[in-house]
Amino acid sequence: MHNKEIGSWGEDIAVDFLKKRGFSLLERTGNCFAGEAVIIALDDKALHFVEVKTRIGTGKGFPAEAVNAKKRQRYEAISELYLSSYDGCETGITFDIISVTLLPNDRVFVRCYNNVLSSDCR
Repeated sequence: MHNKEIGSWGEDIAVDFLKKRGFSLLERTGNCFAGEAVIIALDDKALHFVEVKTRIGTGKGFPAEAVNAKKRQRYEAISELYLSSYDGCETGITFDIISVTLLPNDRVFVRCYNNVLSSDCR
């Protein structure tokens, strides 16, 4: 499997994961000048900008470890652009990571890290 195929497969798993938990999918692989937000989804609490990372095994670390601090600025720019044309009601925003690890015997380990790229602005 090539990296794009692995990534696409991980995104499919992440979308299913979110839908089973009641999220409404608004965008998938949304591109804009600020970069790419893999999934934008809505639940009853917030608008979620979701980065999906997929790896085969953990030999190079867990998938979420590939998301670094620089991505926060990228996600803030993406969210600002998206919200400038968003017609939904006022809502909170979170920046999440869904980590997908492909395991032997056609098994998958999925973990969702919520609100990991934003800061608390109280």
